[in-house]
Amino acid sequence: MVKRKIGCFPAGGLRVRRRSYGEAEQVAEEKLFCTCSDRECPNHPANHDKGCTPCIRKNLRSGEIPTCFFVSALGETDGISDWSRESFARLVMEKAEGEAD
Repeated sequence: MVKRKIGCFPAGGLRVRRRSYGEAEQVAEEKLFCTCSDRECPNHPANHDKGCTPCIRKNLRSGEIPTCFFVSALGETDGISDWSRESFARLVMEKAEGEAD
């Protein structure tokens, strides 16, 4: 028996898989959840039906952290221009040190 991936035909044809109610609801929640204010970004969940995946993929490839992580950890993103992993770690540590004082 040949196993098929969901959404694919063995002959290379494409089949559109309909979303279940739960999947559609999850995508809608992700659009509401996103704390990124850059709605012009093509990866923003408001601009497609793939949730956070395109944003996460883009950030992983570029060595960056998504804006929502900065918002969650720091509360705001004003003045941040370096979205790298190193910058994120440094800013989180600086915030923790400031709170400890």
